[in-house]
Amino acid sequence: MSRKPQPVTEPQHDWNVRDAKAHLSQVVSGALNRPQRIARRDGAAVVVMSEEAYRSLLLRADGEVDMVDYFRAHAIGGESLKPRVRRPARAAPRLR
Repeated sequence: MSRKPQPVTEPQHDWNVRDAKAHLSQVVSGALNRPQRIARRDGAAVVVMSEEAYRSLLLRADGEVDMVDYFRAHAIGGESLKPRVRRPARAAPRLR
């Protein structure tokens, strides 16, 4: 009996936590070529990438912004953490 040839597929780059744990060496090897995304069931995710790719991202930032300083200075989406005071909408004038 001959085995049916397997289709050539792109290496996996999207993992769930369980599979990433079981195949950590594949995750690391894959990260040397392409960032690997690892997601939890609740949708939270992390990305594993090569040191070279990470350093490239840092160089692109050109040292303009330190991440710690950025997150200290900016809240989510650059918005202030203070709650906005919302005024009730004015009622539209009635047409008679």
